[in-house]
Amino acid sequence: MSDFAFRPPPPRDDVLRGLRRRISGLDSSLRILAEEVLGESSIIDLVTVDPKGQVVLLMLGEAGDDLELFTRALAQRAWVRARIRDWLKLAPGLDLQPDAAVRVVLLCPSFHPETRAAATDIASGVIDLVRYRCLQSEGRTSLLLEPVESTDPVPMPHRDEAPASDPSFRSGLTREDFDLSPEEVRELA
Repeated sequence: MSDFAFRPPPPRDDVLRGLRRRISGLDSSLRILAEEVLGESSIIDLVTVDPKGQVVLLMLGEAGDDLELFTRALAQRAWVRARIRDWLKLAPGLDLQPDAAVRVVLLCPSFHPETRAAATDIASGVIDLVRYRCLQSEGRTSLLLEPVESTDPVPMPHRDEAPASDPSFRSGLTREDFDLSPEEVRELA
């Protein structure tokens, strides 16, 4: 059995390179159309298309960027939606549908409860949240992609209220302190 450990994310360019290699782990049906496209006023990391001709934007954020990234995603969706017909005129072989929906996949190391709540409030399948983490094993670093359930936001404690401790940790730390997924908690139980 090899040793493995989660590592802090590498620089953004390395994460993006890993994402390009692991896009099949996210959705094997996605085909990359363009990379680092200047959208409304910022870069869209990857523009992809699914087999139904629907555009899927992949936007990468760093720790703590998810709230801002969510807002940019909404603006980029509108910007792309207004340009699909023009893209089809320039490149009819893109396999896009003229009235295609535009989905966004946001990738961050973690998501604030507010971001998860906002993703829940928008129609299903419009903005998906995916947590990325870096795992080192046998000297190699791999990018792990984990869909985040946005339908069950973690409540934030009130400022005057101490966070409840999880009885499964003798230290008094909570699952949130460790940023553990439900699967990891089950493994530790």
